[in-house]
Amino acid sequence: MKIRKATMKDASQILKLLNGDKIMSVNGTKGDYNKYDVKDYIKEKNIHTFVYEENSKIIGVIVCRFFTSYFYLDSIIIDKNSQGKGIGRSLIKHVETLAKKKGIKYVELITKTDNVGMQALLRKLKYKRETSFLLTQKI
Repeated sequence: MKIRKATMKDASQILKLLNGDKIMSVNGTKGDYNKYDVKDYIKEKNIHTFVYEENSKIIGVIVCRFFTSYFYLDSIIIDKNSQGKGIGRSLIKHVETLAKKKGIKYVELITKTDNVGMQALLRKLKYKRETSFLLTQKI
């Protein structure tokens, strides 16, 4: 097991993970992401993308943005066959550690109401539910 910063060589595996689960979708279908989204996740200076790699296969991805006083956890996806094994927890703890080193003390994220797996993980990690209002529109 290894957590490391994503590289452009990882783009196709990351894209496959993101598009393989409808919970990651904006409109409830698979395939919302394209190769340019993933390349932005990897290249953009203020976006930090890390992969969880096992036997040369990427089975988890976390995408976040660090700001001055907080970081925003944008996306986390774990291969369906590897869920429930602590990979999501490891990825979140990894970026929390990096954030603490930068003096950041606050995490912000939004999860869908039907993403019960993520909600259960966040409760285990002692995240507190705040109020939120999320709207989406396909344009």
